[in-house]
Amino acid sequence: YKRQELDRVRLVVDQTTGAGVSLSEGGLAVSYSAVDHGKQGVRVNQGMIGEFRYWESTRLYDGPVNVGQGLLTAYSLINPYPGEIGGDEPSQPGMSLNSLQGIWQYPVSIGQFDVDVSTYGFAVDYTGDRPIVHVIVGDELVLTVSLDDVFTPVFPVLYGTPLMEGKMQRANFGASTFAYDAEAILAGAGIDTSAFVPGWGVHRPADEAE
Repeated sequence: YKRQELDRVRLVVDQTTGAGVSLSEGGLAVSYSAVDHGKQGVRVNQGMIGEFRYWESTRLYDGPVNVGQGLLTAYSLINPYPGEIGGDEPSQPGMSLNSLQGIWQYPVSIGQFDVDVSTYGFAVDYTGDRPIVHVIVGDELVLTVSLDDVFTPVFPVLYGTPLMEGKMQRANFGASTFAYDAEAILAGAGIDTSAFVPGWGVHRPADEAE
């Protein structure tokens, strides 16, 4: 697999759950507004396989609400929960962190974190057969999970519910300074960072205007 080198990395509206999603002009922040059922979300335009990459997401509102961020394949529904989009859809390969406190490997809860922290880091080691995701919250490695059911490129995703009108999230793929020194945190936990590259996809300094 070779990454498609697009103009720069940005969020794009998902065809199945994009109603009511509003993106910032630069495509790095998202808010939700439509009255509908289930989750709405956006996926980044550049997937990754064969590398060890890092990105962050920040909630731009006070207090935890039902919005999240994580990793999916190009074929996964952003709304992964059975019964919310027509009744019988199977759960999707991937994982997410919801700011209400849960970390999920669809559809099972696998971890928790400090809900007072607003920035979440995802270091994705896909140099092996399956992606391994290291979740960083508040300068701490809170969870490592292997996505054993994923064997195609993974894509960062942000999602929310229409009931969270005006709640905005911002993604940082490397154009701005990261909140966490992910490489140091991972190395301190005994993880091999020889292939680690901070950032995701193609970005330019102009993205800092977000």
